[in-house]
Amino acid sequence: ASTPTQVIAFESLADLRLGLRAVEGDLDVAAVRIKNRYSPTYYSEQSAGYRDVLLNVRMPHRGERGAWSGGCTGHVCELQLVLAPFYQLRSEQGHRHYVAWRNALAR
Repeated sequence: ASTPTQVIAFESLADLRLGLRAVEGDLDVAAVRIKNRYSPTYYSEQSAGYRDVLLNVRMPHRGERGAWSGGCTGHVCELQLVLAPFYQLRSEQGHRHYVAWRNALAR
């Protein structure tokens, strides 16, 4: 099963940075992993030039601050923080092109 992904699009890197700080400062979630594909050291050819900040966040366990009563506690979710132009490329057609490109590399 794949991890459901949520996306938040920002107009600028400054806004994206503020969004990342807000997630990191939220006591109701725990950042399990952060992958910064905007970093100058990130080799963008791995993602056909696509850039984002990918976070895996864990929701609180039952009894912890902010825990849900619906039983979906301790669940790890993926959250992508992305600039608006990259988000606009995430159309169904754009994703098909990416999958074809990725599959061609694997041959």
